Amino acid sequence: MLCYKCGSHVPDTSDSCPNCGQKLSGGGVRQATATFSRKRTGQTQVEGAPYKGQDLVSNRYLIKDTVGAGPLGFVFRAHDKEIDVEVALKVINPRLVQTEDERRAFAKQMRLARKLSHPNLVRVYEEGEDQDRPYYTSQYLDGLTLRKIIDLRLSKGQFFSLKEIEPILAQIAAALDGAHKVGPHSDLKPENVLVLPDLLKITDFGVGLAMPRLPFVQAMKTRRADRYLAPELVEGREVDLRADLYSMGVILGEMLSGLVPDGAVPELQRRNPEVPQPIEGLYRRSLNHNPLARFKSAGEMFQEYLDITRRISPPPMPARENGSGSAPARPRTTTGMSAALQLSPRREKPPPPVPDLPPPPPPQSDLNVVPGDAVGPGAEAARLKNPRNGNGSNGHEAATVADGEGREPTEVIESGQLLQNTDDEETRVRHETVADPEAPVHPPPPAPEPRSRAMLWLVLLTVLGVGLGAGGGYWLLQRMRERTTEEIETRARAEEALRLEQEHRAQLEKDAQESERKAAEQKLAAQRAAEEDAARKERERAEAERKSAEKELLNKGMADKAVREKAEKERLAAEKAAADKAAADKLAADKAAAAEKAASEKASGDKRKPVAVVAALPAASEGPCPDGMRMVPAGTFKMGTAANDPMLGFDEKALAAVDVSGFCIDQFEFPNKRGTAPTVSVGWADARRLCEGRGRRLCSEDEWEKACKGPGNARWPFGNTFDGAACNTEDESGDKRSLAPSGRFAKCRSGYGVADLSGNAGEWTAEKIVKGGSFASPDYGVRCSARRSGGGVSKSGEVGFRCCADPK
Repeated sequence: MLCYKCGSHVPDTSDSCPNCGQKLSGGGVRQATATFSRKRTGQTQVEGAPYKGQDLVSNRYLIKDTVGAGPLGFVFRAHDKEIDVEVALKVINPRLVQTEDERRAFAKQMRLARKLSHPNLVRVYEEGEDQDRPYYTSQYLDGLTLRKIIDLRLSKGQFFSLKEIEPILAQIAAALDGAHKVGPHSDLKPENVLVLPDLLKITDFGVGLAMPRLPFVQAMKTRRADRYLAPELVEGREVDLRADLYSMGVILGEMLSGLVPDGAVPELQRRNPEVPQPIEGLYRRSLNHNPLARFKSAGEMFQEYLDITRRISPPPMPARENGSGSAPARPRTTTGMSAALQLSPRREKPPPPVPDLPPPPPPQSDLNVVPGDAVGPGAEAARLKNPRNGNGSNGHEAATVADGEGREPTEVIESGQLLQNTDDEETRVRHETVADPEAPVHPPPPAPEPRSRAMLWLVLLTVLGVGLGAGGGYWLLQRMRERTTEEIETRARAEEALRLEQEHRAQLEKDAQESERKAAEQKLAAQRAAEEDAARKERERAEAERKSAEKELLNKGMADKAVREKAEKERLAAEKAAADKAAADKLAADKAAAAEKAASEKASGDKRKPVAVVAALPAASEGPCPDGMRMVPAGTFKMGTAANDPMLGFDEKALAAVDVSGFCIDQFEFPNKRGTAPTVSVGWADARRLCEGRGRRLCSEDEWEKACKGPGNARWPFGNTFDGAACNTEDESGDKRSLAPSGRFAKCRSGYGVADLSGNAGEWTAEKIVKGGSFASPDYGVRCSARRSGGGVSKSGEVGFRCCADPK
């Protein structure tokens, strides 16, 4: 089964979801996936469904079950006898695709959808037409819809976290990127996202573009699904793949906050303060009214979402380990006099890392010992006198070479090379001092005079050279400073001139752009003014035509009404004259019979007093209809719906002339009282019984429709143009109204003065057909010719009735 909180697969024996921890008491709910409705209906017949169980469609699809109904049509579970699989058969309402061109366009779009094969897309199998009803088949899957999961979350007052949204958004983006190779989806919404145990699938690809734009959008408004549609699709502009990114953004915002656009883009953080500001920015970019300002693809949008979530909570950096499992220690470096005097040769690339080595053993002596030498004052003095070993290097160098055997040779500069050797006397004195530290120290003898004279000349020459060098350097320094100052000033002047020239050019370009902008604005303003003027003239022309047509229709209706009233008066007068004549004849006959009887009695010698017989005169007529009813005269009217009417329903009658006798009809819905709420939730039998209790009857369907259309055969009681405020019907924004008292909407009157025939409460007729729609019905459902089967026994809070009667 599936978890109803997160949609994860859960074993049937589990009491809770291993993914989110949700407690499961009754197990998961398996729902059939459907195109237009996710509500399972079992084996019951859905009202208005064109097929029922065991019907065979196109001699191929055997209907097994009715899954549901929606604004676009009906969905059935069917068995495809040709390929022996169970499929979802989705039948489109024929009023959405009426002409031959529209049906060809629908079939072409469905053939494009058949080309798609992606793990996250529901496969489309076939498209066709049966009894003028277009249909297509697709995979039949069992799973939760994202709509169900979102509703369950919101019912618990919970929102999705960024981490929970990530896999859902990833698979939606993958599905859209795969589908956009063919074209946009055009109807992406949570109802069309199926959450299966192991992955997510999107259904109904291309259905929105497969049918005319305006009927599709109006159908979406009946279920408030238009909030997921991009503005360019609703407004009839050009649509591309960015329309699906708008829908994807709406779904993201709903999961984060439960909010969807309703005329404006909502602020997610006002409902859910946990939404980060970068996610708010991503959401607003995806819902931008301009498609070019949105993301370029679904993958780019998801990558941006992923980058934001990673920045908000970056993953921990993995620790690098050495061979022993711990971080490698930095090698120790030692410095000393010999190291300071060593110069490394130049290398083209950095040397390899120095491996860890055991520390060197402590030195045995400050002096280097050569193996095989005797240790003693004599040997020590010999080493001091000749600081180099036999290989021409000192002891430290030998140690360095030994430690670095196999490495590049290192050049060594010895301190002994920088000094002159002292004379033998100084060496002898130093040796004696070292050999016998307790011996008295004798001052060295004075240096020979020639040496002192040479040193004096050396000092003088050095002072002279330093002076000359200092003077020449000072002169050169001054010259360089003067030249540098001149160069700096020259460069500054050149840079200033270049800057001024660039500013001048920029100003010229700016002026040119400003001139072009003003010219474009003036051109656009002139174009808009011309368009507005043309539109105004067109509106005035259309308004004049409409008024002329209405005036003509009104004049015709008034003329017809006057003729009918005159004929009715003549008929009533004739009937009254005939009735008066019959009464007079009867009275005369009664008088003659009485006279004859009196004469007979008198002749027979009857002494009884004769009895005078006086016939009762008929009461004065108060009109052909009882109080509270309106007279609809006899005559012919056009019943049904024209074949080219875009609002034609499944079972509406074809337009034809029908002759109806004169009848009376209640002015308001039962109990026929102004200001009183209509009686609803009554079955057909109860409605007929209540009418008969008043000496009346249920109206026939043709009587009801004639009373609604009036003398001019109007589409709605108030005229041929729908007005959402005229009657108590679903308003222009698609929102439902509630049941209102009778007569509250003054404009909701037919040409015969009958109120509330459109909207408010649907009304039973004698044929068990419900007419007039209700307070929750759209424009096409409250037309005079709209009809739906009520079954006779069903009761609804939207269905009532009114009564009819024959005239007196």
